[in-house]
Amino acid sequence: MTRSDDLFEQELLGRFEAMSPLPDDAFTASVVAALPRTGWLRPVILVLAGMLGVLVTSLQLPELVFAMDRIAAGLGVAAIDTMGAQALAMGIVAVGLGAATLVLFRRGNLTL
Repeated sequence: MTRSDDLFEQELLGRFEAMSPLPDDAFTASVVAALPRTGWLRPVILVLAGMLGVLVTSLQLPELVFAMDRIAAGLGVAAIDTMGAQALAMGIVAVGLGAATLVLFRRGNLTL
């Protein structure tokens, strides 16, 4: 910083220190009271949507396992033979759920 910047910063800090806090007059309480309330409906809808997703996935799982068996037979991948098609399918589902959770956390739509 240049010397003039240091002087300006010192002057600014001095002015902040010299000021006393303004009276609140219940302003903060009125602002907090005006904020929208988080209801119970959104978490319930998210949980029901998640459960519906699990149901749809579980209904599709036998077809997915059968398809993984065909892929394993066609490709002859040792990892699929070692783990089994069901474990591979559940791993794919787990990775998908993990990715969806990460996206929801990043967007701020999912909080703990």
